[in-house]
Amino acid sequence: MHFDHELPVTEAARAALGWRVRLMDPNASQSLQKDFEAWRDASRENAEAYEELSAIWDEMTDVAGTAFDAAGARDGVFSIIHQHGMIAARTVARSVNTAAIASVIVVSLITVLFVQTRDRAVVESFRTEIGEREVFSLSDGTRLNLNTGSLAEVSFHKKLRLVRLVEGQASFVVSPDPDRPFIVTADETSILATGTEFDVLKSDALVKVVLLEGAVKVASGISERSEISRLTDRDSAQSDIDAVILDAGDEVSVMRASGAITPVVDTDLERAREWRDGKITFRDTLLIDAIEEMNRYTPLEIRLESPALQDMRMSGAFETDGVERFVSAVEALFDLKSQRRGRLIILTPK
Repeated sequence: MHFDHELPVTEAARAALGWRVRLMDPNASQSLQKDFEAWRDASRENAEAYEELSAIWDEMTDVAGTAFDAAGARDGVFSIIHQHGMIAARTVARSVNTAAIASVIVVSLITVLFVQTRDRAVVESFRTEIGEREVFSLSDGTRLNLNTGSLAEVSFHKKLRLVRLVEGQASFVVSPDPDRPFIVTADETSILATGTEFDVLKSDALVKVVLLEGAVKVASGISERSEISRLTDRDSAQSDIDAVILDAGDEVSVMRASGAITPVVDTDLERAREWRDGKITFRDTLLIDAIEEMNRYTPLEIRLESPALQDMRMSGAFETDGVERFVSAVEALFDLKSQRRGRLIILTPK
């Protein structure tokens, strides 16, 4: 029997191995399975890495037999090769009694990967669907709040705690740990936090950071792990890093297209926190912007088909799950009527 697989040593491959091991636990929860599926479905790279790892694992199991019984294994060779950024597993067996060989291969593959990743961590995914809000407690004590339609990937390393906001909005109440800086990334925007509370919104146009308590440094044009670590190195020259330091009550945005950081402005802390309670307040907000904001919280799409009204402004307080009340208020304020067409709610002049 012969098999030959090569698996690139990537972040996805390391995470795939971690998920495979954790899912083997007979007491694995449905929540863990859901988190794994969210991680796998988050990118094609994740899915392919897990598929390839599973193929290696399953083929080794076929060679070994279900019991991994070492008795009678005499004639065979194996090698685990790690070079040029590749992990390869190869066996050639001249006898059906190869259980011990295959069991050693499995153990060796795990050993090679974990030796290579002893300062790495499994990437845990946290997701909310449209209209959902969830609060998660991370392993370090940090509290993660996810708003509607959001995805965050968390990986805690020996000297770094890293969260990648893939989409949506999240707030963090960070547990202090001076030996492991807490950094949130969204595209090429990085936020370095120290025992603090802050909010990050990733939209199509920008990444907005609101500091509620404590202190954060917001940097633009940083994405790779090696670059991120420069934010935490007090001895290195950082004159080339485009960054600002926020105080409590400050708000800043980073434009996704250009990486430009907008001027720091004061923010309304009460409004910044209210989404956690399922509330939203508009104060002299452009009608088109208010509609766009409400659309984040519903699988329906509210559409304004009156260009003349797009520059009109509105104020009001609403529940994030109160789309019908919002539509009724807009109808009354601007003398509009609404029509339902499947998932569309179309607003037009009467």
